[in-house]
Amino acid sequence: MTTILIERKYKLLEKIGEGGFGNIYKGININTQKKVAIKIDNHNNIILCNEAKIYKLLQNQFGFPILRAYGKAGIYYYLVIDLFDYSIEKYFHLNNKSFGIIKFKNICYQMLNRVEVLHSNNIIHRDIKPENFVYEKKTGYIYLIDFGISKMFIINNKHIELEENKNLTGSERYASIHVHNGFSSSRRDDLISLAYVIGYILLGYLPWKNKKEKLKEKINYSNSCKSLISNNYYKFLSYCEDLDFYDSPNYQYLYSLLENFS
Repeated sequence: MTTILIERKYKLLEKIGEGGFGNIYKGININTQKKVAIKIDNHNNIILCNEAKIYKLLQNQFGFPILRAYGKAGIYYYLVIDLFDYSIEKYFHLNNKSFGIIKFKNICYQMLNRVEVLHSNNIIHRDIKPENFVYEKKTGYIYLIDFGISKMFIINNKHIELEENKNLTGSERYASIHVHNGFSSSRRDDLISLAYVIGYILLGYLPWKNKKEKLKEKINYSNSCKSLISNNYYKFLSYCEDLDFYDSPNYQYLYSLLENFS
């Protein structure tokens, strides 16, 4: 079997995932033996180019992978970042879908922090879900990944305008009601998606399963979760849902609600 090296040092190992852009491989730096994730795009460069741009903007921010390499080899575009142990989705299942309260608060606090830092850099993620938060076992740190459809929400010192009749972006399971209804995303929608992620971790499930149920159940979710989960979770979700498209969220208020989860 031919050994594939990227930039003469990143060796492709096994395939670990795929997406609309192409495939994801586990790889290794043959000089340092450090494991990396390598994305290979065999269609076009739009998604990888956007993701590389976002990683470059976040290079000095904690909680985001380091962009190790980005470029083109033959007909293929590639992107290399650090590889972590588990997604939060996998880590949740490894813990039998139950985190103790201390671990739960720590994970949620870190996820909220990563979203806040992203927003402080004028970027919205647009695909917040458990699979896009990854866990480093050695340190307990969480990192936010996958910026292929992320975008700047401040351009030339002006907030982007609300658009209608848009196709759904991100993952249908965690998309906000606004996104389901064809509106463009803002910070509000990232936070609503994060609230759904936190609800999933609290309950071990989300009440919607198929496409027809999702929008209807999400509309009822705020009220039903008041009795299902904690009052502070209800306040967290309600605060996010009540935000306007252009609003600057009060992250400190959300941290205070997380602190008092029980």
